[in-house]
Amino acid sequence: MAEKVALDRLNQKDQAEFEKVFKRYHPMIYQYFLKEVGNVHDAEDLTSQVFESLWNKLEKNENPILCLVSWLNAVRRNKLADFLRKKYRQKAIFEDAFGKIERFEHDEDTEMERI
Repeated sequence: MAEKVALDRLNQKDQAEFEKVFKRYHPMIYQYFLKEVGNVHDAEDLTSQVFESLWNKLEKNENPILCLVSWLNAVRRNKLADFLRKKYRQKAIFEDAFGKIERFEHDEDTEMERI
């Protein structure tokens, strides 16, 4: 019953209720990200993105959130997946570019040896 009242307040964009939700769930979400990404800066950034998504959802005033914990978990998983996809994409781009640099340097050294 208390969760229903809290959700009603939250869905009405009650800032005090949002702050309560933030204080209650922030430590769990932050610890999850810290464990998964292994660095404080990224964990803080991802945690803030989850709460920003929550506030944006409330601002849009679309479909109300029916179960806060489920919604937060879904957003948390999606934010982590997006982060990891971006991280590995950047890593692949870097490795591809680094490989091209190494090949270029090797070709340059080989050319110098011929001279």
